Amino acid sequence: QLGVWALTAAVLTLTVWNYRTVKSPLRKSGLIGLRLLLLALLLFVFYEPTLLRETVQKSRNSIVLLFDQSESMEIDSGDGTSRVARLQDYLKQETNTLNQWREESDIHAFAFDDTLRKLEFEPIEAWTTEGSASNLLEGLEGVSEELETKDIGAVVVFSDGAATGLLGERLAQASGLDDESRRVLEQLDAPIHLISPSAQNALRDASIVEIQATPFAFHLNATELGVIARINGYAPGTPVTVTLYEDGNPLESKSLEVQTGESEYSLTYDIVPRRLGTRVYSAVISPMPEEAYPENNEEHVRIKIMRDRLRVLQICGHPSWDQRFLRSFLKQDPDVDLISFFILVNPKNAFAISGKDTTLIPFPARELFVEELGGFDLVIFQDFNYGPFSTRQHLWRIRDFVRDGGAFLMIGGDRTFSEGGYYGTEITEILPVDLPPSSGSGETLDVDRFRGNLTETGARHPVMRLVPNPEENRQIWSTLPELDGVNVVNHLKPNAVSLLEHPTRLGPTGEPLPVIAATEAGEGRSMAILTDSTWKWGFSEKLKGANQFVPFYENAIRWLIQDPDLELVRVEVSEEDPAPGAKIEIKTRVFDTNYEPASGYPVELVVSRRGTPLEKKESPTVLLQSGGKTGEDGQWAETVPFPESGIFDIEVSSRIAGRKSTAKHVIVVREQKLEARHLIPRRPFGDWIAEATGGQSTDVGTPMAELERNTPDLLSVTQRREIPLWTGNELLLLAFLLLGAEWWWRRKAGFL
Repeated sequence: QLGVWALTAAVLTLTVWNYRTVKSPLRKSGLIGLRLLLLALLLFVFYEPTLLRETVQKSRNSIVLLFDQSESMEIDSGDGTSRVARLQDYLKQETNTLNQWREESDIHAFAFDDTLRKLEFEPIEAWTTEGSASNLLEGLEGVSEELETKDIGAVVVFSDGAATGLLGERLAQASGLDDESRRVLEQLDAPIHLISPSAQNALRDASIVEIQATPFAFHLNATELGVIARINGYAPGTPVTVTLYEDGNPLESKSLEVQTGESEYSLTYDIVPRRLGTRVYSAVISPMPEEAYPENNEEHVRIKIMRDRLRVLQICGHPSWDQRFLRSFLKQDPDVDLISFFILVNPKNAFAISGKDTTLIPFPARELFVEELGGFDLVIFQDFNYGPFSTRQHLWRIRDFVRDGGAFLMIGGDRTFSEGGYYGTEITEILPVDLPPSSGSGETLDVDRFRGNLTETGARHPVMRLVPNPEENRQIWSTLPELDGVNVVNHLKPNAVSLLEHPTRLGPTGEPLPVIAATEAGEGRSMAILTDSTWKWGFSEKLKGANQFVPFYENAIRWLIQDPDLELVRVEVSEEDPAPGAKIEIKTRVFDTNYEPASGYPVELVVSRRGTPLEKKESPTVLLQSGGKTGEDGQWAETVPFPESGIFDIEVSSRIAGRKSTAKHVIVVREQKLEARHLIPRRPFGDWIAEATGGQSTDVGTPMAELERNTPDLLSVTQRREIPLWTGNELLLLAFLLLGAEWWWRRKAGFL
């Protein structure tokens, strides 16, 4: 084509050049015009123009019927019939309108829940309601993609409007549609109508939508939990009680009143976790009258409680080298918050000192043991005689503190154990040793110097591991400085272990007298050091000045506070919050006393289901008891199915060096049902969609004939004819006439 136009331009240019000498403007214009007409005729023939004649008529457009098949459609609509039943009855009544629409348009039926499916028929009779979600916006987007080339006259959605997915989550707090949602709707270019059950507003339901919490919190630090509750169908002023539980124990209840026009309420709870490990917090709405779906009245969340700092209370009966060394050790650790009390003035002192002669404060027994005790991780009684300091009535609090997960260390001297009057008190219930009575004459003290012997259990116990190598560790213990005296006790208690024993002195049962003993008491741990001279372990000429005081107390404190790194049995799960029916792998790792993988060790597994606050079960139900042996890598695994929802405790144990070690874990199996949270629309999505597309958000009281439909926009061709314009005889005759006229005029002008 470019060459043709170039040739045309050249011919025209040459023509103008040839006629440049013609003096008559009329003759020059005529000659050039004839040549130009001839060139135009030739170009017309070159492009071969054709006349297209079509006969057209308007085509049928499409009507989309979209059926909600989510579980919420099965809920009672408020008059004894389900939501889906009311819509089925409505469709039967609208049969004539549907038939008329079929004559005028193409009907396309789709079902939606968490996915979109094309239907071959409208599910008036068979309308399943098994979907776990109601993703309306995603369904509309799928319709747009499915009918991309179709002219859509209208979209009719049969749903309760309890949308999940993008609408339910992204617009949970919005006051209208966002730009992305509007873009999806605009692609359909048709009015969207939502038909819902008419009795929807009469539905009564109270639900916990969400517990807003971080996955972890710090031990003894205040943290905030948010609870979102939804109340629908109850009269303004109706009282509602929402209770927060920790591991099934009620923490705090809050009340609210239903407000006019409000359905969603936010509550805030301040908690102070007092036990380490993974805790399950439950928010529960007390049962309401005539609830449509009481199963959504509670929700659970797992929170791992960790220690940010170690809080230690040290109470010393008098200043001493032992007290000084231990206090200095605790103070040098920046992760330890230490509160120390020293009894400098004792009522039994030889010289009485009145209050006006000293600035010393009275011993704050109430403040320590009533108001602040729960804020500590470890309590140390170091050669402390409680008697003169109004403490006797609070000793039971120490016992309960340990049983609830706290740690307690009692260190010896002439003012503690039996010599301190602890025989018969609540403290003895958590000590690892049995105390004899004392007359106060010192018969429960042995002041002779000795070097303790490491017991077989002590050689394997993490508290006594000063160095990793077992033989080197034994050698160190055999060369440590001698100790100055020991408190005399009767014997070890059941389940207690002796870690260091007296080399010569025997107890009433003939067993060597324990010097260091440990035990577990309830959820917590307790240790007794029956001497006040461990400070000497900070010096050792044979060890070239090595300080063994520090590693011993580091180990002791880590064991007392239940440091996970010191546990010999550990458990892991493949999924923390599974759905019912899931199969979870429970993996157990076992270490020997040298913290090497323990091969061939027997493992016991117990999985039990505890009752939720709404179920009010008094005792757990055992789901599974199993066992096996660890492999060469010290691991054993079992795959366990969890058929139902609930809170499940997992406990694995193994006997290591004659002692049972246990690890625990908790998982929450819950129905992953968004529908349960969105039985009632959180926002007026139907109104927003109708307003944005020119449709209606109405109920079964509106006839379908009143719904707006677009007229067809597409035209179909019924007849088509092509007529060539460049092949007629007229064009040939016109060409001869133009050539003849130009030849006559050129001759007359003298160019031939």
